[in-house]
Amino acid sequence: MCKSLHFQNFPEIGMIKYDEYNTLSWIIGEKHFLVVINGEVRYCGVNFPYMNMDLHLGQPAPIFIGSNGQAS
Repeated sequence: MCKSLHFQNFPEIGMIKYDEYNTLSWIIGEKHFLVVINGEVRYCGVNFPYMNMDLHLGQPAPIFIGSNGQAS
């Protein structure tokens, strides 16, 4: 890992902002699972076990994800 002025590089994963907030998005779909960091697609996966499940059998429930006390 090498640090530049504002970014930190992780081999084979890419760069993230160093000492700043980064924007992270998860797109969880029926056929794809994507991870987007700072507007750049970093991971796209298919054929995960949940993709073959009948998710209509369960009751929807909230998912809380946060840091620095943002989740309540």
